[in-house]
Amino acid sequence: MTLHICAPEPDSMHLATRPCPNCQGDRVFLDALVPWYGVTSTCLNCGDEWAEWERLHRPFERDWRKRRMRQAWAAFYRFRGITR
Repeated sequence: MTLHICAPEPDSMHLATRPCPNCQGDRVFLDALVPWYGVTSTCLNCGDEWAEWERLHRPFERDWRKRRMRQAWAAFYRFRGITR
């Protein structure tokens, strides 16, 4: 049995401000461009993620929004080479 795990690193990451459908206002998003997968956007206010303009899965677990926002910031810092 062969196991293949495909988790490529993003080619680029940047912060952008635009309206969030969930927050109902202008919010800061982290946009990550991954080859073959396109852009994934994460709202840094509510934690919702979008890919190809469709909202991604919302897990049924406690504090997932906070966890997702922490993961997005950690990925951004790691991409920029910033240590905290």
